[in-house]
Amino acid sequence: MPDLPVDPADVGRTYEAVVRINSQSGKGGVAYVMSTWHGLHLPRDLQIDFAQVVQRQADQEGMEITPDRVGELFEREYLSVARLSAPLASSGEQMATVLHIDGEPFDVGGTRTDAVETTRAMLARRGVDVRAVHRTGVGAPRDRAPETAVAVYAECRIDGRTFWGAGIEHDVETAALSAVRSAVRRARLVGFRNIEIPGPRTSRAAVATAR
Repeated sequence: MPDLPVDPADVGRTYEAVVRINSQSGKGGVAYVMSTWHGLHLPRDLQIDFAQVVQRQADQEGMEITPDRVGELFEREYLSVARLSAPLASSGEQMATVLHIDGEPFDVGGTRTDAVETTRAMLARRGVDVRAVHRTGVGAPRDRAPETAVAVYAECRIDGRTFWGAGIEHDVETAALSAVRSAVRRARLVGFRNIEIPGPRTSRAAVATAR
């Protein structure tokens, strides 16, 4: 029998009540929940990375995962680690990184060019080589206040592997630094102990010093 499109309102329910994620759900379902419920537009490869996290959790819990729970898992996996304290350290080898900017209308090639270049320079002083900066989706975030509406996802290459991190902050520079720290912290959690973590929340001071 073919599926018939039904508006949840027609049966007295909401979209929030009918959307569920389970261990068989792919990146599309997870990406939809993150963009619709949480205002985060994940890059494609991060969608794949996070979908694996959600699938493992669904297997462990043995039940479907609600959109709110998906948001909690993203925060635990990619955001909470960025808030942990870490020493300021310099690295002798540049770490190749691609940044993806999200969270508010952000024209990478327009008026925000200075902010992007400042971010590149700030991270370069911490051993991070920003190879590219992309924009991934725009739109009003649902669960974040306007003053913290800048989200940055960092795609870091560490010893031949890719690790993702995320940062949500008041400005692009701080969000980018948080995202890189998150990616490095996640790499260390799986055994890359020799990776150093850029110092936390020092972007504004670094920029002032550079000027």
